[in-house]
Amino acid sequence: MRRFLDRYQRNYGARFAPDAPSPAVPWQQREVPPTPADQIQPAYRNASQIRPEFAPAAVLSPPPAATR
Repeated sequence: MRRFLDRYQRNYGARFAPDAPSPAVPWQQREVPPTPADQIQPAYRNASQIRPEFAPAAVLSPPPAATR
């Protein structure tokens, strides 16, 4: 019986996870200023547009009328 217990401990004894380390300090979010326009390549300066589905509610255009 001892032989089987030794085999079990050898095969399965180290499968348990070690004690969890202490939780790390969470990263602080930083407010990063937007990139100045003169540092953006000219081809991309006015390229960013807010997609209509993500625009603020006041800016949304009315949905197209349903046609049959």
